[in-house]
Amino acid sequence: MAEVDTKTYEGNCHCGAIKFSVVLPPLEHTPLHSCSCSICTKKGYLMVFPPKSAITVTKGAGTDGLGAGVLAEYAFNSKQVSHRFCGTCGTPVAIVRKDLADDGVVALNARLFRDVDLWSFEVKEDPGPTTPLGYTSPVFPGLAALTAEPLPEGEKIYPGSCHCGAVTFALKSAWLLEKSGPADMENNQVMECDCSTCIRFAGIYTYPRPASRVPMHISSPDALAVYFSPVGNAYGGTTFCRLCGCGIGQKVVGPPPERVAKLPAERAGDDPRKVRDNAGACARAGLCAGADGGGQGGVGEGERRGEEESGEFGGEGVCRAWVSA
Repeated sequence: MAEVDTKTYEGNCHCGAIKFSVVLPPLEHTPLHSCSCSICTKKGYLMVFPPKSAITVTKGAGTDGLGAGVLAEYAFNSKQVSHRFCGTCGTPVAIVRKDLADDGVVALNARLFRDVDLWSFEVKEDPGPTTPLGYTSPVFPGLAALTAEPLPEGEKIYPGSCHCGAVTFALKSAWLLEKSGPADMENNQVMECDCSTCIRFAGIYTYPRPASRVPMHISSPDALAVYFSPVGNAYGGTTFCRLCGCGIGQKVVGPPPERVAKLPAERAGDDPRKVRDNAGACARAGLCAGADGGGQGGVGEGERRGEEESGEFGGEGVCRAWVSA
């Protein structure tokens, strides 16, 4: 039986502000692409490169058929390309050239595709631009003071930021993320998940406790956006920079009071503030952004991507660890 030359994939940002279909060679036979440049590392793109004519935007087409005026945009350096993302849910959508012709190529984020198992496909890692773009990672203002303090054995500070610098932070890890600590210490984990939010958001998370281990500087009150998924347990929301669209982490709020009130008698004394005192810090914006590392994935709310009426959500997510405790 002859192989299928092309296949139609459907995709959307998580909130559904933009929906599209694209005709591509089957992903089983064509590698996805990741890039190690400063912006692609933070965004976590898994890219395919269809011509504009192969993309049909069915919702949120905007003025150019690719979401212009509907999606938020971020450009830097020469500003010849625009990184488009949903301003509501933070989903990175595509990279579009400023002078894109009708037959021009679009860097489309395959993380938005529905009914595919991205973890099963080959990913080709591209080194990024051969000529440095003169980008310097933004620095958390209090980093010098933090690093001047003596650290307990095994602890390490990982600086991080969004790309534009509106959000910076420093993760003070209770134990090195690269290895497990003593048996009597709560060890860090770095994990990813393929639920509908996390696979799009491309977060690689660690979970510092308490939240004060991640001091954060936000340039303006509205720079950090929070998106709460309409599905899942609503214990937390995805945070991202409203200006450049880079993911920061999860705002963990814990179970609502009505859920706590329904706890069984043996758990009646549980303090819900213990949940609210945890932080989900994104290792892509933290560890990986600080080191300009790579990677893909995320950890999150537990609704596996699939097909409902809106075509945006599904059942449980599956997590996998990057560093085992």
